[in-house]
Amino acid sequence: MMVFAVVVAFATLYFWFAGSQSELQSGTTANLLITLGKLAGLFLTLLLLTELLLVSRAPIFEKLKGFPGLNKIHRGFGISVIGFLVLHGVFLVWGYALRDNVGIIQQLQTFFTWWDGVAAAIISAIVLFAIGIISIPYIRKKLRYEIWYYLHLLIYPILLFSFGHQISSGDMSSGIAKLFWITIFSSVIGFFMWYRFGRPLFFYSNHQFRVEKIEKETDDVFSVYITGKSMETFKFTAGQYANFLFLQRGFISRHPFSFSTPFNGKNIRITVKSRGDFTNQIHTLHIGTPVIIDGPVGNTTLEISETKKYCFISGGIGITPIAAMIHSLQSPSDAILFSANRSKDDRPLIGELSKTGVVICEYLSDAIPKTRIDANEIKKRCSDIHERDIYVCGPPLMINDITDGLLRKEVSQKRIHSEEFNY
Repeated sequence: MMVFAVVVAFATLYFWFAGSQSELQSGTTANLLITLGKLAGLFLTLLLLTELLLVSRAPIFEKLKGFPGLNKIHRGFGISVIGFLVLHGVFLVWGYALRDNVGIIQQLQTFFTWWDGVAAAIISAIVLFAIGIISIPYIRKKLRYEIWYYLHLLIYPILLFSFGHQISSGDMSSGIAKLFWITIFSSVIGFFMWYRFGRPLFFYSNHQFRVEKIEKETDDVFSVYITGKSMETFKFTAGQYANFLFLQRGFISRHPFSFSTPFNGKNIRITVKSRGDFTNQIHTLHIGTPVIIDGPVGNTTLEISETKKYCFISGGIGITPIAAMIHSLQSPSDAILFSANRSKDDRPLIGELSKTGVVICEYLSDAIPKTRIDANEIKKRCSDIHERDIYVCGPPLMINDITDGLLRKEVSQKRIHSEEFNY
């Protein structure tokens, strides 16, 4: 995959240089800035295509990096997208202003008034920049998932616009360069469309997924059971998740949820906490509602462990993938679970897990005195922590604190596996 990316990058540089050779040889600052602006635009498109590959949910990427790794790479590329977007605009405006001997404001007015498609390009750039801003972790946490999700959908028409702009003018508008650009673009789009839409629809046509029943776990946590045809062939591994689209009015967007029970060949279960517009309605799903499932994905499973001894650490609804992993163990009594929740009435799935024999250490934030999980507490209650694989699932802050604390206790980084409950 890395070799392919390098080849595409160098091929893009080659076609850019071939198309801009005369401008580069002119030696003028204006032409140099204009050609660099075009190059920034080409790499901006390549980065957007890379972002599509990263969010395609293709198993090859999940196996390589897993969700946390892919999420970090995706955010890193997102920063690069904003950087190339700014360079593309600044270099072009500056370069054409120098060439035509006019001011920056006048050049922008000329773009808007006389250049076809530039107004739409500037609007697209503003929207793309805004999407980058709302993806900053601090801002993203303030937004509902639905708003974040629908704003990100605007990237698709922006990408299509940039592609059309580049094959109609510029260095990729003719000959082999145009064929190369069309091939790269159509290949990535085809790959993305299959894994994001084609594969889920294929699974749905084979399995006819539907809501089987809904069970209340706590006041604001509900388990949704989903069944269908030939469920024995829809396989997943405990610890994985999928994206679910319920075909019922009011449930119009996909949402990611972990499987909260292991594969059984009969049905699947997700356990959902009410904390947003979508999840607040989960208990109103009708029995028999069709479900489109995009997945399974994720590699935070027992298969990546180095030992056969486990320590599980969960925060709130982070218990869901851990519950599936504990249920899949042959000897749950050999494992230990540290579980953090708000109160005694807000302990989803703990009752059923207590019946498996797993050792459970509970911590409640509403207790007096307040109790919490940290590395010292884990070491105190689990003296052989260095001999276990550790799975941490919950909010990012909790994961970071516990991971840092365990590393200070000289626990091997390779034995700490985490899954952030974030988007």
